[in-house]
Amino acid sequence: MSEEKLYAVKNDEGKYWDFGNSGFWRREFPDCLTTTSRKQAGLVAFENGGHVVTLIEEPEKVVLTKEQAEIVEDAHVKGFPATFIYDAALPDDLPVIPKEVEEILQSAYGQTNLLGVLDTAKNGYKFSETLAWIIEYQRTFARAWVLGVWRVEETGEIVKLEEEK
Repeated sequence: MSEEKLYAVKNDEGKYWDFGNSGFWRREFPDCLTTTSRKQAGLVAFENGGHVVTLIEEPEKVVLTKEQAEIVEDAHVKGFPATFIYDAALPDDLPVIPKEVEEILQSAYGQTNLLGVLDTAKNGYKFSETLAWIIEYQRTFARAWVLGVWRVEETGEIVKLEEEK
């Protein structure tokens, strides 16, 4: 969608300013109802009464999957649609992992099985606090890997990974 905008001036009677003939719809078919200059529209509105109307392009239509359409439909009937959509998008109990563990998950993400990920963690790193954390919190680590989304313990940031196409 283009960032260019068109402006019109509308008065209290619902008539639009004709920039071609300098008046509010002097003729049945006006020459030019819009201008690309916000400043010009503002001056006309100030000098002749009325207010500036900003015209924008209609956004392109988006095709949703059936699941996405159901979420949007459900959100439409809720009191706070944005909250409903956000809640539908992420689990309430995201795994929380330390920053160092996040780096291991990111480097191993896309592997096809969890044993490969754990092997990468075990063999790719000398025994450390990070590896000790993975061993102690195997379920949290595995859940973060399966979901591909987690919260970073130190920052609270939510990280969501997608496989490369």
